Amino acid sequence: MKLATRLGLAACVALGAITPATANHSWGGYHWARTTTGKLSVKVNVAVDPVWTSYVNTAIRDWDVPVVSGAADVLTLTSGTVTVDRRKCNPIAGQILVCNYAYGKRGWLGIASIWADGSGHITQATTKLNDSYTSSWAVNGYRALVSCQEIGHDFGLAHQDEAFSNTNLGTCMDYTNAPAGSAAQGASNEKPNAHDYQQLATIYNHADSSTTATSGAAATNFGERSVGKPAPQTHSEGSGDTAAEWGTVRHRDEQGRPDQFIRRYSDGTVMLTHVLWAPGTKGTEAN
Repeated sequence: MKLATRLGLAACVALGAITPATANHSWGGYHWARTTTGKLSVKVNVAVDPVWTSYVNTAIRDWDVPVVSGAADVLTLTSGTVTVDRRKCNPIAGQILVCNYAYGKRGWLGIASIWADGSGHITQATTKLNDSYTSSWAVNGYRALVSCQEIGHDFGLAHQDEAFSNTNLGTCMDYTNAPAGSAAQGASNEKPNAHDYQQLATIYNHADSSTTATSGAAATNFGERSVGKPAPQTHSEGSGDTAAEWGTVRHRDEQGRPDQFIRRYSDGTVMLTHVLWAPGTKGTEAN
């Protein structure tokens, strides 16, 4: 994040604020586990209307095959259309699910939710795209930005920058008022950039003792079992559409709106949700 530049506060430097070129935008270290090094293989299931198909498929392809020459190629993604209840968008164990639906005027354009075990390993993830904000979607670039950003969260990425009105970084992991770019804000933020791929390479540069991701048939009971204790639960309910369902606020965006939540379960697993609010909303609509 560009906090030191944006705020000009020395205290931010002390807290680790650095330039986007070297910033760490891992989402709290959460990542999919696998027992081998090399590329992460995971399936992205798609349950969207035709208006979303090209945007979601492009986002999946851009994360799978770097759009930047020479960038690290970390992911091996398979994708396919599935028939599910898009309103609930219940997660699929070991995989990612992308849904769209008119989830209501709850203030948000898109949310990404990950479920993680006690070791910080992602066991399932969803992206939800809210069709209730047709005026926002009519603005050039928003469908591409939100598809790319929310799916990026599902791999364990956070944002590179969270100021809406400053110069675009040329990545969908950057908040902006001009997704397709503009004379005032610069380059398009519709695709990943080199640093996103670099960050993925950093996140997935090791092998784990278990595997939580699958690119084929969905599996169950992910998580590492402790001696004498039952295996962690596989939570099958969707993240919901309201702040109460997302849990406790962990972070707020530049405008003071809560944009990251955590819900804790009795078995030690968690659900984390990133929220991208629609322009002009207050962040309280989802209460």
